[in-house]
Amino acid sequence: MRNIVPSTFWKRIALGLIVISIIFRFSSLNTKLYWYDEAYTSLRLAGYTATEMVADLNTKSLLTPQDFLKYQQLNSDRHLIDTIKGLAVEEAQLPPLYFSLVRLWAQLWGSSIMAVRSLSALLSLLSFPLIYWLMQELCFSLTIAEKNTASWLGVAFLATSPYQLIYAQEARPYGLWVATILLATTCLMRAIRLGTINSWLLYSLGLTLGLYTQLLTFLVIIAHSVFVAIKTGLYWSKIGKSYLFAVGLSLIALIPWAITIYFNLGSAAQAIAWRKDDSPALASKIIRFSSNLVGNITRQFIDFNLGNTSPKLYLLFFALVMLGIVSLVIYSLYLVGRELGDQGKLVLCLAFIPWLIIVLIDLGTGNNRASVSRYLMPCWLSIQIAVAYLFAHKINSIHPGIKANSFKFTPTKFAWFWQGILSLILCLGLLSYGTMNSTVVWWSHRLNYNNPQIAEIVNQSDRPLILSKIDMNIVTLSHRLADKVRIKPVETSFPTIESEFTDIFLYIPEELISGFQTNPNYQIQPFPNMRIVEPYSPSFWKVSKR
Repeated sequence: MRNIVPSTFWKRIALGLIVISIIFRFSSLNTKLYWYDEAYTSLRLAGYTATEMVADLNTKSLLTPQDFLKYQQLNSDRHLIDTIKGLAVEEAQLPPLYFSLVRLWAQLWGSSIMAVRSLSALLSLLSFPLIYWLMQELCFSLTIAEKNTASWLGVAFLATSPYQLIYAQEARPYGLWVATILLATTCLMRAIRLGTINSWLLYSLGLTLGLYTQLLTFLVIIAHSVFVAIKTGLYWSKIGKSYLFAVGLSLIALIPWAITIYFNLGSAAQAIAWRKDDSPALASKIIRFSSNLVGNITRQFIDFNLGNTSPKLYLLFFALVMLGIVSLVIYSLYLVGRELGDQGKLVLCLAFIPWLIIVLIDLGTGNNRASVSRYLMPCWLSIQIAVAYLFAHKINSIHPGIKANSFKFTPTKFAWFWQGILSLILCLGLLSYGTMNSTVVWWSHRLNYNNPQIAEIVNQSDRPLILSKIDMNIVTLSHRLADKVRIKPVETSFPTIESEFTDIFLYIPEELISGFQTNPNYQIQPFPNMRIVEPYSPSFWKVSKR
């Protein structure tokens, strides 16, 4: 058998996985649930505000799905400036870079669900060369073989991560944010190594792109700052001065949008005020927080969308897998911190500091944002980087083309074992991809988890009527409704209902349901097997006369 150096072998594996990942990223884009946040993306690219939409639709007694979809599609009367204005007025906490790109993209390719999501899938591909580049910088002091093996394994893990696939297929900024995190972190390591003005300007550009994609890039800046402080020992060194110069340029570049946030602070605060933790018991908070953390760590590598209703045997198997993955991650972070020097400190800073900041904010404000996994994207990328380094460290000197020395006890004695574990994780990641590709809804869509089932029930009726509050939930549902469906706006009680409809349904947020339960003329009955997985999820009821 012809010998193959390990880095070349894993390069071939990684390139093959990239091809598979690209296929999955662009598959089933139009069939997966278009959920609440994505409907807001379409509202923004159309150039409308939610206030305009609600005010207009509430003036009509009966609506069709097309009345809602008008606010999800390009309109010749609205332009890019309207997209930015809509963000500024209602969601100033979201910077305009991604939404401007998606507006321009829609002008070229249309505003269908597939077209809008395809931009996210395309932007997510930037992460493959960027994580390779980052691994090259992090492992710069290692041997060429180990550095290249680690780099290609970083690509392989990113290419098979079911978590990354979720946000690569979602019409939101997170796929682009991943790319900017990787770009900024790579440029930081390169600037420290080269020390040139151009390298620091490139780092500043990476931070600026990140800040204009997602303001949570400030978590990345804080992690980078802690790393630089550790590296320089808080001395006023050339690295420290250059770093402050680069960050300062990025903050200056953000001033226009910072002014926008200042003048729209109320709406921005209201938009992010939904993650309150109403659980009074500290023990229940700790349990929920720990389970979310363990689950999110595992989903970076394996995800079969299991929940409380899944078969117990599956849950038992997955619990063992979670235990193994978490143990592997802990060991990886320990090894990176011990073996990788200053570069390892950067990985640890990115893994722990953003998470720690959000947890401390939650403790001080009573919020529960640490459970929103997408806010912790820097942490998950760091975990994947650490695990890639672990496997490169363990398997670098043995591979299918080289026979192991079985007569001496060396550090590579169990390298075949590690190679087997690596292969198993990558295969389970691909199996996760297959499961996701054939499933309409996933745990990340839990706010509108029941929409496909609801749409199927409604569309089977001859002349269905939905009573609904006009909000983004019914807009999301309208993407799956047949043209024959009619929607009647309601708020807190029953309106006058026309007699022409054969079936009447109520689709309303759970907190508003009490006003409909006490009506003397109508009664409501819940549908079985409807999961209320969020307190903000709309509930679905069958309406009949008493």
